[in-house]
Amino acid sequence: MQISRRSFLQGAATTAAAGATVALSTAPAMADETAWAAEADYIIVGTGAAGLAAAITVYHENLGDALVLEVAPEEEMGGNSRCCGQGVFAPDSPEAAIEYQTALSLPYAIEEDTMAAWAEELCKNEEWLIDVCGAELKKEVKPEFPEMPGGEHVYLINPTAGRNTDGNGTLWLNMYYTAQDLDVPFQFDTRVVRLIKAQDGEIHGVIDEAGNCYKARKAVILACGGFEGSTEMMQANCPCGYEGTRGKGSWWNKGDGIKAAQEAGAALWHMNNFSGNYPGFRCLAADNDDAITWPNFKTHDYIFLDGYGDRYMNEDCMGIGEGLTRHGKIFRHGAYADLDLPTGGWCIFGQNAYDAASVFSASCFVGQLKKAFHMLASNDEGVEAGVIIKCDSLEEVAAATGYDLDHITATIGQYNEFCENNNDEMFHRGQDLGAHGYVVPSPGHENDVIFKKAFDLEKIEAPYYVTEIRNTVLNTQGGPKRNANGQIVNAVDGAPIPRLYGAGEMGAPYPYLYNQGGNFGEAMSSGRIAARHAATLKPWA
Repeated sequence: MQISRRSFLQGAATTAAAGATVALSTAPAMADETAWAAEADYIIVGTGAAGLAAAITVYHENLGDALVLEVAPEEEMGGNSRCCGQGVFAPDSPEAAIEYQTALSLPYAIEEDTMAAWAEELCKNEEWLIDVCGAELKKEVKPEFPEMPGGEHVYLINPTAGRNTDGNGTLWLNMYYTAQDLDVPFQFDTRVVRLIKAQDGEIHGVIDEAGNCYKARKAVILACGGFEGSTEMMQANCPCGYEGTRGKGSWWNKGDGIKAAQEAGAALWHMNNFSGNYPGFRCLAADNDDAITWPNFKTHDYIFLDGYGDRYMNEDCMGIGEGLTRHGKIFRHGAYADLDLPTGGWCIFGQNAYDAASVFSASCFVGQLKKAFHMLASNDEGVEAGVIIKCDSLEEVAAATGYDLDHITATIGQYNEFCENNNDEMFHRGQDLGAHGYVVPSPGHENDVIFKKAFDLEKIEAPYYVTEIRNTVLNTQGGPKRNANGQIVNAVDGAPIPRLYGAGEMGAPYPYLYNQGGNFGEAMSSGRIAARHAATLKPWA
């Protein structure tokens, strides 16, 4: 059963003690005298893989009833789970999962019991997707970091068909259709902004931004994603100088659950960890949020420039799983570090790149949300919309970008000289980067690491095309810290905040390096963990 906000509120039972809705204040709301708009055993916030997995578990395993609240309108629901690559990180055993992920997490550490619970449930995702959600899957050995201990035991699961075959959002739709079959109730256009806290410290429900209160008889499960859509929170947690970096997926992830949990006393962890930071291009949107996509070049006559008009990276380090840039981390000087994302940059490309393909990647990260993003389909559309600017001279490039003419002339001249000599002296572009320390020395795994093959450099000549670089991340990983049971813990002594759970990207246990499909897999497993543990609680009312 899929229900609207109005019909649910009209039919909901109320258990008001004294009249008025709890007023928003500077302190956590108290639950002792609250007028409830609706109630359920579990209030689940978010319709990504984590929220759906929690709701499916409640209804499939007969654990009670739930209400799923979603900030987005129905047509844009699903968070990053709906518009991601749909792959699932799948080690072949809990022991292998712990060995591999521990290596990826260093120098940070996750508590042993939390890691053990994560690994145990993560390895059950394949069976759960097939048996419960009716998914059809393929599985292949595909570690993103094959040189890490346990890499040979890492698989990636991808959907082949399942219950829809449109090529985007397939696995998420499998889960959503399953939730519909189980008559899970959903309420859209509902932004949760506060938690309702009783005098004894228990969490008894949530409040939306309109002031409506929702009672959770057993627990609140926050599965509402990270904060990559919040300019304020990104500025507070990104490295200085990376101003303007934003998410490439759903723009509804604005950190609401993190703020609510923090107000209730939650500890936070790895708020500075971002997955998949890359330069991106504006590709237009239907509202005030700009949609961003990754660059898509089929030739090499393009360069990325920082705010001063200087090249700052090997432009061909882009991409996932190519042995160089691994979800925004690149191996340099003996260790992995974030790819540079300076603010205020521009991409300059030539006619060959313009003619070869649209520079706007049509990747799955806009997937099911293409209509909402109104994504540009061609370079001609980009020029017409003003996102790409055609320049017949370097004087016009300087006028369009704001760069100093002498400086941009020198930058283009130097790069074209590199092209004449087929030798990029700054970043070794076009060369086999295995000889320049850009891959991990890995005895026993040399054949697993994919090296960038050498190619000839291409000059950039008039007419020039310029488009602004909008730095992107796929998602944030930080948020409220949770324990092995999915319980969100407090910042004072690490004890669980009673009746409050977290799942998915909102505080995922990935503090540094990230393997492809890790968030989708962890979202499903953490959603199940939270629902099952919350089911052991007795209702407070």
